[in-house]
Amino acid sequence: MQSLGHVLERFNRKERNLLIRDILGDADANRLCLHESFRKRVADALGIAPIPANAWWGTDYHISWLAGALSVFLKREPEIYCNKRHLEGSHGRQLVEGNQEDVDLIIATDQHLILIEVKAYSGFTSKQFKSKVDRLNILYKYFETLSGVADKSIRFHFLLMSPNEPKKLKAPVPEWAPRLNWIKLALPQQRAVLSVERCDKNGHTDKDGCHWQVVDLKGG
Repeated sequence: MQSLGHVLERFNRKERNLLIRDILGDADANRLCLHESFRKRVADALGIAPIPANAWWGTDYHISWLAGALSVFLKREPEIYCNKRHLEGSHGRQLVEGNQEDVDLIIATDQHLILIEVKAYSGFTSKQFKSKVDRLNILYKYFETLSGVADKSIRFHFLLMSPNEPKKLKAPVPEWAPRLNWIKLALPQQRAVLSVERCDKNGHTDKDGCHWQVVDLKGG
């Protein structure tokens, strides 16, 4: 029987993720594993049992792919691939949308599905956060309809990762998460991180400005 990670991998076609695995020497017989200290930090933050070294992981994973993977894994129906399904949704949002809204990092075992959102030099914004949470809530409601007819149980987890703990988010926590968990993202130690931005003639940031400049950045 296919594991959840195996099914998630069948949907995984993000170029950056595949590139990282290839250039770091990933192979079926020698799969790249998440570092032990990172797995411990995630497990401790979520209050769950240790995450095994062979846990599946993927980056930039589309929420639409998650819907498909959960459906295939839980229902185990080969004919699912040609089914025409109604677009479940609420408040103008849909389970499957024509965009690339994704989760930055996913870790999966057969008992846990850990969804991690990461920010480094740009902080979390309430608008973007709410958009993603709304979509993940629809995904979880769809999962509940599947788990009701399946003999498997998967716990959803949500985690933020950034240099500093976000304090000003005004968007709700996912309905299925008891609280908003966070772990620190360690940034490279260097003199300065630079960026290029558009600005007006006086150097004020302006996305429609006719000038550009180089600016210092700080971890968000």
